[in-house]
Amino acid sequence: DPLRAVSAGLLNVIFVLVDDWGSYDAGWREEELGRPSALQTPHLNQLAADGLRLQNYYVQPICSPTRSALLSARYQIHTGLQDGIIQAHARVCLPSAFGTISDAFQALGYSTHMVGKWHLGIYKDECLPWHRGFDSFYGFLTGSEHHYTKVQRIARGSGNRSQLFPDFRTHNGPLLSACLPPTPSQPPPCPLPPGGPPSVPPAAPPEERPCTMPASEGDPQCYSTHMFTAEAVRIISDHHVGRRRATAGAPSTTAPPGRPLFLYLALQAVHEPIEVPARYEQIYSASIADRTRRVYAGMVSTVDECLANLTAALGAASAADSTITVVSSDNGGWNGYGGLNYPYRGHKTTLWEGGMRALGLIYAPGLLPLPAHAGAGRRTWPDLNPPGSATAPIAGMAFTGLFHVTDWMPTLIRAAANVDVRSLGSQFHGIDGVDQWAALRAAAGAADDDRSRPAAGGVRAAARRRLGGSAGRGGADAWDDFLGTGTLRSHASAAFPRDRILHNIEGVAGTGAAALRVGRFKLLLNMARSGDFDGWCDACPKPNGCVVPPGAGPGATGPAGRLVELGGQLCCWDPPLAGGCPNISSQPPPPPPLLLFNIEADPREQVDLAPSLPGVVAAMLGVLDGYNRTSVPCCICTGSAPDTAEMARPPMGGFWFRFWAPGPNPDPACALMNQPPWRRSAVLEAGGGGAELLVDEQL
Repeated sequence: DPLRAVSAGLLNVIFVLVDDWGSYDAGWREEELGRPSALQTPHLNQLAADGLRLQNYYVQPICSPTRSALLSARYQIHTGLQDGIIQAHARVCLPSAFGTISDAFQALGYSTHMVGKWHLGIYKDECLPWHRGFDSFYGFLTGSEHHYTKVQRIARGSGNRSQLFPDFRTHNGPLLSACLPPTPSQPPPCPLPPGGPPSVPPAAPPEERPCTMPASEGDPQCYSTHMFTAEAVRIISDHHVGRRRATAGAPSTTAPPGRPLFLYLALQAVHEPIEVPARYEQIYSASIADRTRRVYAGMVSTVDECLANLTAALGAASAADSTITVVSSDNGGWNGYGGLNYPYRGHKTTLWEGGMRALGLIYAPGLLPLPAHAGAGRRTWPDLNPPGSATAPIAGMAFTGLFHVTDWMPTLIRAAANVDVRSLGSQFHGIDGVDQWAALRAAAGAADDDRSRPAAGGVRAAARRRLGGSAGRGGADAWDDFLGTGTLRSHASAAFPRDRILHNIEGVAGTGAAALRVGRFKLLLNMARSGDFDGWCDACPKPNGCVVPPGAGPGATGPAGRLVELGGQLCCWDPPLAGGCPNISSQPPPPPPLLLFNIEADPREQVDLAPSLPGVVAAMLGVLDGYNRTSVPCCICTGSAPDTAEMARPPMGGFWFRFWAPGPNPDPACALMNQPPWRRSAVLEAGGGGAELLVDEQL
């Protein structure tokens, strides 16, 4: 069996994606910034100390775009998903013409499983996870629901017959759980979460609005993080029981013999609605007075407990040393729902650092032998701390090169199987992700192996050719000048493979906001159009609360301003200082159409360098223009109108599922969405021999 032969000796991979997790919100991150840890995350702290932390790690600014980039290794401009999220009512999904990371692991003989939140489109069968490379699925398909009841918050039906329905299933069908309400419910009122600020982002899409029923008082065993963790632990345990039986020559009834495991655990936590079992909230009863932040902190602690249970399951299966575990957030925390991104500007949904700069770490004790913690590899980050603050050394190692969420597919396929993912078929050609495995190993102090990587200079040269010209509009000399040294300098034996990230180009034909990182510089265009929060937030450190003066921050509109309780989100139009907002009288004017920041020197994005560095601006505009020329039409921009016929009916079987009439998207911009799945195309190209046969031939 070719798949059995290929899978021999390959490593397990577990990818944990945490929803709406602020880039400040882990105990190790608070300590890294020189502060005592308010959040109780002992297991995440240990993984960060024993693993490799990604210090310049970027995702996309909201749910679906990060998930599509993770699974496809492609920028938003290359999938037609340039704007916002995939709505449950729209004929939009991650185009099935592209292979996914799970497809790649399947091609290598892996047993592939997904648990948790999908949110990559549902309107036709080809969009669903069990048709995108996963052998099994357990979770919910849409973007947001209640943590206990599994009720989706978009109503279906018309007039007074409009109802809410659950979204909870496996690949075999709906899950009939006692946690679900017995009948569909009428749409409830939509209050703000308790303790939240009086204002929320007005431009939030329907699935992300703060529309929530009162917190369920159901059994904590119905809490989604617990349920998803239990399923993930079951998969790990059953899989390795099956492998041990296969090794011993006994028949396996729990897992395909000899196959390694790829598990994608996409947690619902810490996404709103802000709900958590009482015992987790009580952890913070004495330290966080603000209820929203206190419940959110409890949700973070459930994530920590989840990771503890996963690693314990790997230990019990004697699989820790043969497993790569990745932990990542999907975007920044959201103002109003407890998450913090200190010291960065902005929040979820924005192209500011606070929307995209993410927590990320790799734990692979069998592959990344880190130096002893007695001083070796410790780092401090004084540039991110207020003047005079202490900095704490953090054990473990950090990768300081640029790393983007699209890089996971080529990097993990290389790490686990020593294979260039592009060799697995044309469905992986043209990806935007970069294989960074050799550089990660070098950062961790591991001896180099034969898992090849392109030299950093080769990557830069190839990018120049692809984007038209050696340096865009600025000339060759300007190109090398503005790349800088910060993100290109050598780390151990390997230079960093990635020197740029296209954060996004939004809108029809690239007419919306845009952000590009090259070297130490970041270019932003049209940020005023988003109308979203562009200030800074911190945790209120004062026992009696922090006062936001009138006009100094969102919601501070009355003569007394606004009081933020201990631990709550202290959000200001200028960076908070000493537990308060700078005393300005009103919100600053919208940002200018073009901004340039030196992110290494100014991670808070305070000092606009565009007027003083026109050559850098010109060069980066040339790069951005080159990317824009490769864009596909923005299907999600014009093709996301609600399917009124579908939404007027209850979902198929009473649970959210594919549409009753899963036809093509009629919008002309959605031609890519309507292309046949790559598996069907591969069968036709192979003369009808079958997708499995084609995979075997490729291997």
